[in-house]
Amino acid sequence: MIRKFRLTLIPLLLAAIIGCGRVETVPDTSGGTSGKIHNGREPLVGIQVTLHQVDGDSTEPIGVAASRLDGSFELATMDGTCACQLPAGEYRCTLESAGAPITIPTEFTRPETTPLKIELSKDDEAIDLKVPQLKIDR
Repeated sequence: MIRKFRLTLIPLLLAAIIGCGRVETVPDTSGGTSGKIHNGREPLVGIQVTLHQVDGDSTEPIGVAASRLDGSFELATMDGTCACQLPAGEYRCTLESAGAPITIPTEFTRPETTPLKIELSKDDEAIDLKVPQLKIDR
């Protein structure tokens, strides 16, 4: 009885450990347009930056990233599956906290009202977002 139980239990445990044969991988999103967000003196850490491409009177979210310890970020596509290299053009940046102890004013959270507007040329290599209105809550 115990031998029969062991013979049944071992394949079940192996199946549970191995799973259904599906291996999930994390997509490589490195190589997207890079940037840095800071309040002038200090890097802003844990901020979600979303870039919205401007087309006439409308905007469309095109890239998103979260800032690292040094305030740097690299954009990924909105679905997070690959790197996002921004073409030259006009953009609006919206911000949200991604765990940062920062209060973000409401106007920064919507593309229609954000004061963060940038114009990228084909020669621009990185985005520099200086946001002196944001103060780290301590």
